[in-house]
Amino acid sequence: MTNKTWLPGTFMCALFCLHLNGCNEPTVGQQFRDIMAEIDAQCQKKGIGPYLKPGEPPRSPKRTDSSCGILKVKPADPLATEEGRFTYSIQLPPPHDKPKVVYKKGVSAEAYFKELCEKEAGEWIFKTAEGVEGVFQGRRNNPPSQSGDSLLLYQLREATEMRQTMQDRLVQPYQGRFNYMERPRDAHETGARYVRFFRGTEVPGHYKWPTRKDGRLAYVAYIVNREQTDALKSRYGFTWRQIARKDMLENAIVGGETIVYDRKNNEVLAFRRFFYRYWPRPDSRSSRLVNHDFCRPRFADAPHQFVQKVIIPINPVE
Repeated sequence: MTNKTWLPGTFMCALFCLHLNGCNEPTVGQQFRDIMAEIDAQCQKKGIGPYLKPGEPPRSPKRTDSSCGILKVKPADPLATEEGRFTYSIQLPPPHDKPKVVYKKGVSAEAYFKELCEKEAGEWIFKTAEGVEGVFQGRRNNPPSQSGDSLLLYQLREATEMRQTMQDRLVQPYQGRFNYMERPRDAHETGARYVRFFRGTEVPGHYKWPTRKDGRLAYVAYIVNREQTDALKSRYGFTWRQIARKDMLENAIVGGETIVYDRKNNEVLAFRRFFYRYWPRPDSRSSRLVNHDFCRPRFADAPHQFVQKVIIPINPVE
């Protein structure tokens, strides 16, 4: 399956910052660097974006033109936060702890992507836990432009759900079956280190929650309450991270992992891995419009369902 989309600015920037020498044929990364150079030249000629003169009037067309904002984007650091550093320190069990695909010079991006999908993408469950009351979301809800994974994960279905509404999907009946979910407080929040979402009384003023019961659409009271805490109760957690090896980036390929783990000893209970690929659209006048393809093999479940399949909640299916 191939899709068309706008290339994310941070991804384009990462490719622009990555240089490999000795390439006879232009890689996809080089094609994107050429596109960035073309955009830069256009913006410089027009005097907009980073080339805007300081004395330009506040509401002038040049100042309000955001088409050159891509030149100001810089890849975020996934290790800038404590939870980010922990996430990337998690060791997968052998043989998953090492790449199974080694890029060979001259291999096309399409062939490289296909091999990654065949040999490294998939879902693995090593152990499950039953009767679990609550779960920990290992990373905070940073917005895409500020997150360490803005390069990839926050534009994907896999983690868009996780960064915004996991408390609704894991705690709120009927799809949510845990009594509570905990996560680090967001960057804009103050107070205790963590936020706990728990099943409580109906939240005043909240709309009825659309869900499904017995295969039918139902509207139930929204009962996800929240409190701040400095002490976590949950033993099990889940988190996510990107895969962006140098050769992958040069071929405009990025990947992601969702990991479920035991907080007591950091043992990985399960994980799943997927990949995305981008390439310029030769049939488009817009240099920023790209094709993309992805592989998420055997992913029958949404992220919250995957978590609850590994960490089985204390509440039964309703």
